[in-house]
Amino acid sequence: MPQAKPFSREERQRLLDEAFQLMEDLEDLELDYEAAGDEGETIGERIDQLSDRLDVIREEYLKGLPRVRLSRCPFCRKELVYPIDTLGIDGLWWNRDEPVRPEPENWDPHFFGLTGAVKLQGELPDVPFLAMPGPEVPYVIPRLMRLESIRAVISSLPIGQYTGYPIAYYANPIAEDVLRPDTWGLEKSEYLGPEGNVQWCEADDLEEDNDYDLRRWIATGRLLWIAPNDAAWALQQAPSRCPYVDLKGRREVQRVQNGEAWALSEAADAPDEPEEE
Repeated sequence: MPQAKPFSREERQRLLDEAFQLMEDLEDLELDYEAAGDEGETIGERIDQLSDRLDVIREEYLKGLPRVRLSRCPFCRKELVYPIDTLGIDGLWWNRDEPVRPEPENWDPHFFGLTGAVKLQGELPDVPFLAMPGPEVPYVIPRLMRLESIRAVISSLPIGQYTGYPIAYYANPIAEDVLRPDTWGLEKSEYLGPEGNVQWCEADDLEEDNDYDLRRWIATGRLLWIAPNDAAWALQQAPSRCPYVDLKGRREVQRVQNGEAWALSEAADAPDEPEEE
């Protein structure tokens, strides 16, 4: 995807305001269409019009996504510059089910996948879609970290008013038989195959298998880190100085929608709504 001028905060908000209104209107119209039966032709035409406009908004948003320095490859030292919405998790990039993101690129020959965490601080966004920004503290996936060919790098950056922790995985060599991790905020991973074609997979990694004991993985040399606000983005390996070790926060993947945040364990423990008499 060619480099474009990133949208301003005001331009982004304009796009999101219209997108959210279109989503709400479409949801209402689709309910009306189902109830209208054979008399729903006019409603169907209106649905098509709003859907086309939403596609235009999504395309404008996609073109305005900033390309952000997120990580550095531990094998070739190339910086990972990645398109991501860093102005807040209310952006369409964070829509778990219908994300607005560019197709995969050749970011780095060793790049294997991107996961992440977000420390939620303050007011939660009132968004109509489901966002899944990860836990509140960084973690690693043990099945990948046990492989000699894999390295991971933790860094940090602002995501609106929150703190984001990108966790980039690199492989040398990249094994064809190892599933890539689900991409940050999604439940699948898209990547370029050997012939440059877009492929995808679902890792189905269990949340309870995530490992938050970063110190022991740093000690193996397979987990590296970049200090916050380091202009040089230097890779470091000292467990004792790592600012991402033993952070406080929820150690479960968070779901955010309509101004609320929850984890699966909390949803499972929630009391059932009383039945109507």
